[in-house]
Parts: sequence; structure tokens; C-alpha cells
Amino acid sequence: MAAIIKFTALSGVDERSPLCYLLQIDEAHILLDCGWDEALDEQSLKAIQLYAPQIDCVLVSHPDLAHLGGLAMLAGRYNLPPSCPIYATIPVHKMGQMFMYDLWMSHAEMQGEGALPFTLDDVDAAFERITTLKFQQRVVVPLGAKTKPITIIPHAAGHMVGGTIWRIITEGEDIVYAVDFNHQLERHLNPTELKDLFQYERPSILISNSFNYGAESVPRKTRDRLFLDSIVNTLINPKDGSAGGSVLIPTDTAGRVLELAQVLDKQWEKYKNFPIVVLSHISRTVMNFAMAQIEWMSAKMQKEFETTRSNPFSFAHIKMCQTMEELAQVAKEGTPVVVLASMEGLTSGFARDLMLKWAENPKNLIIFPNNSPASDLAKSLVEKNRQIVIDVKTRIALEGEELDEYLREQEEAEMELAALQTDAADDDNAADDAVPMQTASGSGSAGYGSGQHRGSAAADGSQLLHQLDADLEDEEDEDDELKILRAIHAAPGASTSDSAPGRGGRSTGTSSGGRHRFKHDIYMLGDEARLSKRGDFFKQTRTFPMFPFVEQHRKKADEWGEVIRRSDYQILTEEFTDTLKPLASTSSSAGTSHATAMVTGEEETGLESTLKLDTSQIKQQLHATAHNRPSKTVSKQVALQIQCTVKHVDLEGRADSMSLATIFESVNARQLILVHGSATSSNELESALRVKMPQCKVTIAALNTTIDASSEHNIYQVRLRDSLMSTLKFSTTGMFELAYFHGQIHVPTGGKTTLELDVLPAHLVPGHAQVFVGDPKLYEVKEVLIEAGFHAEFVQGVLVCNDTIAIRKQDQAFAIEGGLSEDYFAVRDVLYDQFAIV
Repeated sequence: MAAIIKFTALSGVDERSPLCYLLQIDEAHILLDCGWDEALDEQSLKAIQLYAPQIDCVLVSHPDLAHLGGLAMLAGRYNLPPSCPIYATIPVHKMGQMFMYDLWMSHAEMQGEGALPFTLDDVDAAFERITTLKFQQRVVVPLGAKTKPITIIPHAAGHMVGGTIWRIITEGEDIVYAVDFNHQLERHLNPTELKDLFQYERPSILISNSFNYGAESVPRKTRDRLFLDSIVNTLINPKDGSAGGSVLIPTDTAGRVLELAQVLDKQWEKYKNFPIVVLSHISRTVMNFAMAQIEWMSAKMQKEFETTRSNPFSFAHIKMCQTMEELAQVAKEGTPVVVLASMEGLTSGFARDLMLKWAENPKNLIIFPNNSPASDLAKSLVEKNRQIVIDVKTRIALEGEELDEYLREQEEAEMELAALQTDAADDDNAADDAVPMQTASGSGSAGYGSGQHRGSAAADGSQLLHQLDADLEDEEDEDDELKILRAIHAAPGASTSDSAPGRGGRSTGTSSGGRHRFKHDIYMLGDEARLSKRGDFFKQTRTFPMFPFVEQHRKKADEWGEVIRRSDYQILTEEFTDTLKPLASTSSSAGTSHATAMVTGEEETGLESTLKLDTSQIKQQLHATAHNRPSKTVSKQVALQIQCTVKHVDLEGRADSMSLATIFESVNARQLILVHGSATSSNELESALRVKMPQCKVTIAALNTTIDASSEHNIYQVRLRDSLMSTLKFSTTGMFELAYFHGQIHVPTGGKTTLELDVLPAHLVPGHAQVFVGDPKLYEVKEVLIEAGFHAEFVQGVLVCNDTIAIRKQDQAFAIEGGLSEDYFAVRDVLYDQFAIV
């Protein structure tokens, strides 16, 4: 029996709102994306907050804010069930975390950490829950008895690295969630797989967007040339060749910026006197991740990497900067510069800062690489408004009485912290038995609980939390306790453990005195109810250690006993090593002993090896930048005169009008639900599809309105008998194996309800002509022939092989012309191999 399917758009109905949809299959609730905007408007998350406790599974399609920006709030603040799995591809997981880090830092610099609704710990906690998948990997979602088993399969969307089309399969239903896909081959990404997924079957429901429908279709080469010419004509005065103005390209953190960087770097040899800069708070880390994800890039890029062993993201002409000071060092005074800066909506970040600085210079250019502006401010610029009133928030240093009050509060907090640490150390020394233990150097011993000094002045945060629970029982002291807790984690000399700050995690590092910390073999859940309303860092579940033990760490060795050192097998480029220096200096100044970077085998072998950076060090660097001096936020209204040139070129990597209609027609779903598009584009696309696909039910989603997408069909379950399966001969085409047979249905008896299909007796089999299954393209045949050693080229639409054999495609059939020869039969065999013949 078909499932009961309902669809609700919680956000993402129009073209500029973040994407978030709720799909209900029987009693299971699946959240499709969890986007948020750059402005961090919590009002847009109200619907998500309402449904959060009911969600059983979350599927994330792309790494940008419009698709996962609300994940930290959902997992950390909105009571998403702990058992709810979150699924995404590996690049979406890694790049998405970089998006969130950059968003947090951009707002923290502008208005301070206290004004943000989430912390970096919330981000980490949310992304730690993500289960990473590869393309075409089948996973059965653990939903218990809420519905029949549901299988999810990610496929390439082509819009951003790791971008996903989700296929959701349950008994009798095949649902496809495909938003923001790209049909074109790009420099760093292959086109979407959507058009090839349903050659031999028909999905029940397709959920897709009408974004870009009605936009003019421009060839990629034309767009790239227009983009490049606009930049060059700004840098160099076309009249006299003198130096012109600078170019600002507002872009995202770790998505489309990769394609824009490829476009510019490949064409910049002539203009290398003008620097190009990618400017975001984590630009180096983003590019390092991109270097390690070549297997997720286009086939052309992978082949180039395998041939030349040169990483495509080791740019020859592009510099990575993470502060305005670094940008000033790269761009000399008076020299025009091209800057790809985040955030693309200009609501915060470096792009906003540079816009305010450059907009009043008529020589400069702001070029938006997308069709639809990401914010009202960006829209005002694109619409050529020459004067805009903007709310400018800046951080200014505290002075006078404000600075004195701040320093006095800091001093009081440090004194309370020192007193608390002393009490905690005395209690521990009196309570614990002395246990001999080796020092870090391997000689001597130190007694845990003896009178010796136990490390640096800042004790482990989780241990102090435990002491607070024991000493501070009065609820009326909660505010004072909160101040002490914040002081603990804000202390400049606080020790750092492998667990994130404030999570009550146990430390696995060494103390400053060179002694190993104890681990505990049993942990009790604490009473977090009393602390549930406290600050950002203290909402995670805490545990109380019991029964200390000493864990002996053994070095890994191969089967002959030789010690394996990971560093012996690392190959780091000079550019990559340079990018790690700021993180290394931050780590050493904080007194930590974490590794700066390591190449790990998340998939362990071959191209699946990926780069992992310790995110705690990135967080330390961001926090250090945000706390570099006591400051406050000052806001004022500024009337900005827009004297610079403003343009937009569509380089956002989404399917255009013609491709949307063509792909929908080829998928041929029984139902189509349109989301994420303007009212005009959705209505026009609906009208066009009703003519092209009269058998398809097209529905335009409305905000917070539930669509009943259930479909009842005459569905029968048929079991294939072993006697039939043993006679089948399968042929492979694409992802499918096909077999042709004649069979007969057996009606079950004895209380059984499942029909059975068995082989037809040989004397009743009528026989059949061979059937060629598949639809290879002529250009694909050309590539196969070239790989087979033939010379193949197109001559007036005809594929000519070795100058003697001609191949034409007529309707759905191929015609081969040429004299009978070895080449003729060899070409025919190659062509036959492109079909499944049954």
C-alpha cells in the first residue's frame, strides 16, 4: 500500500528566502535543508523551532547558508532529538562548517559575540552529528516503526562542491528532492546527475525549484568573457591604458568562490601585475579543504591532477587573506586590486567593509556574480540606486570610565577564578589517593593527590564545573556562578583539551607540569537542569568522572614491529605549509600541544584521503581576533553616495529556463512540487509544464501550507521465484542491470497474499527480437572511440572514424555507413557496447 506523504514549506518559497521544507512519510518527519540568511533573523526560524522535536531525519543538500545556516540553532537551541540523524556529503559537511565559522566571525567583529544567537560551540555540536556520505551511497534511515524502511541516496547536483540531489525511496514511492542543480559542466564541477537518473523509471514526486526560470540563457564562454572584460576594463583604463580602479566581487565563503577563483586564475597571466585576493576569515582553510577534495571535482580537473600532479587549487595568481591588514600588504597603495570577499549579501563581513570604503570612488567596480541579490542592500545596488541609507555598525575601543569598569570586572573575575581554583585543588589533593604515574619524558613519577603543583593556573573547565555543582547549591547564587564559569573559559591561560570549551568533556592532553591527566572509566550524567538556562557554552550535557585509571598509550607499529610515523608519509606543499603558520603560532601562544594539521584517511585510501584541520585551533584564532581589545559596538545611519559602477553577471551555477523545463520533462515525475522561486517564474513554469507534461500534477508550494502528495495506485507485490532468477541473463547499462524474460503469475494459496512470478515453460515462450536499451549521446560515442584508439571527429554533424566510417543518429537509432572492413566491425562492436542488449 502506498505511503501517506505530506509536504510543508517552512521557508524557501520565494527566490531570496532560505530553504527549509518538511516531508512527512507516514509518521516519519524528514527535514529537507535548514537554511538561514546572513542577517540572522530569528523570526525566519520560528516554524523550524515549532517542528524541531518531531523531526526524525535531516538531509542537507548544499554547504551554503541558504541550505544549512540554521543547523546550529536547530541542533543546539531548538530541541532537535538527540537520536535524529543528519546526513550530508563530505564536502558539504566540511565546507558548511567553514561557512558558519565565517558567518559567526563576520557578525562578531561588527556587533560583538554577545549579540549573536549561537556560538562556535553550537556550530561544532551540530556538525559533529552529521553522518557523511558519498554520492550514490545507499543508507537506510533508522526510523523504527514510524514507517516502512526508507532508503536515501545522494546524487551530484553540480551547483557547489558536494551539492546533493536527494533520492528518498520507500515501499511504493520514489521521492526526489532536487534544488539548485546545474546542468552545465563547469571548471571544477561535473553537471547534475538528475537528467540521467530516470531513464527507465518514473519517480512519484519531484520537489524542485523554479529559480532562474525566465532568465536569459547565456553560453558559459560568453558569461566568462563578459565577467573578465568587466574586471580588466576597470583595472586598466581602456582609453589611455593607465591604472584604473579596484574591483569588489561579493561572494560566498566556500561554495561558488571556488569556480570564480578558477575562472580568474586561468586567465590572469596577462594581468598578473594586478593582485587577486580571496578575502574571508578562513580563506586559507577553505582552499586547503578544496585541495583535499579533488575526487569531488569535475572529471577534467581530476584528470589534470592525475597527469600533472599539480593541485588546481594551488593558484598561481590568487592570494588568500584573512584580515584587512593582510589585504593592505598585498595591495600596495594606488595599485588596483580584485577582491573576492564574503559575505555576498553585504550584511556583514569584509565585502560590506570594502563596499563602504570603495563605493564613492567612480573608478571602482562592484560586480555581483549572481542573478538574484542576496539581500535588500545588494538589491538596491543592482537596481542602480545612487544613494542609500545604511546602518553602519563599528567596534570602537573602550576609553575612560568604560575601560576602567571593564578592567575592574576582569580583575574581579580573575580573583574569583584564582580562589575557586585553589579550593578545587585543595579538595582534590585531600580526597584522592596517590597513584604513581610516569612523567611526559618517561622518567620519574608524580603523585596524583600529593602536595605537588598540579599544572597551570587554569584548571580543566569540566573539573571546575563539577566543583561548582558541589559547592554552589543555592539557586539564588546562579548569576554569580555564571560569571565565574564565563571567567573560567575566558581566562587567557586556560588549558585546552581535545573536547570543545565548555562542554564538560574530559581532557586527553597533558598538564603544563608535564604530567598526564587522568581519564575515568565510568561517567555519571550530571544534573544539568539547574544550568540549562545559563550561557552559550554551558548548555551541553555534563558528566562526572569516577574511578580514575591510567590509560597506557601504545605506539602503532607494522607487522614487523617498526613504529609507524604519520609524518613520514605526509607531502605538504610550500604554499600549504605557509597557510598553517598563523594557526601554529596561535597554538603555541595558547600553550596547547595539538597538531596543527594532519592528512588523515577519512576514507583511508586513494583519492578518498581528505584533509583534516583541528577546528579548535581555528576557533582559538577567531576568538583571539574577536577579543584583541576591549571594545563596544556603535551604530549610526550613513547616507552613502554610490559613485562606483555596479554590474551583475550570472555565474551562480544554476540551471537556466530551457534546461529546467527540459530536465523536468525527462524526469517525468507523477507529481512536481515547485519551491524557491518568484511568483512570476513559478507561474510561468507551471503553465509551460502543463502543456509539455499534461499527465504530471504540478503544485506551487505556499509558505506553511501542507500539500497532500499521497498517491494511490493499483500496486501489487510480486515475488520472483528462484527458478526464474536462475535463468535470467543480465546486461548492464549505467546504474542498472536488465534482463528480458517471459513468465507467468502464480496466485498464492494457503493464506499467503504475495503473488509469485515463475518462468514460462519453454514450449510456450514465443521468442523476441533483441532489444537495445540505452540512449548514448553521439559525443559520448566519440570519446569512447578515441579511448579505443580510433581517430574520431565531427564533420557537419556526422561522426567520422578513421576517415572511412560515418555514424549518424536518426531519431533514437544509430546508422553506421562505410565499407566492410576490420574498422567497420570494430566500430560497430564499440557502439554495441554502449547499449544493454536483451
